[in-house]
Amino acid sequence: MSAAKKVAIVQSNYIPWKGYFDLIHMVDEFVLYVAPCVLGDAARPMFRLPPLERMTDRYDFRVHDADRIGDDLRVVLRPQGAGH
Repeated sequence: MSAAKKVAIVQSNYIPWKGYFDLIHMVDEFVLYVAPCVLGDAARPMFRLPPLERMTDRYDFRVHDADRIGDDLRVVLRPQGAGH
């Protein structure tokens, strides 16, 4: 029997940065639902994060799975690297 997995299912229009960093350290997978549309720079971003000081401060993910659900996408991401 495999160990239980912690999954975050994210469907809000943005994830506040504090909650986002907490989630990265708590879960094994992120499940995102994405609509194929562009709203422009006045729209809320999906992730509200503080600016990166260095590219090495970024968080990396690996796409584990992606499915089409109607016109939308369901994307399963797994955090990678030292930050997880």
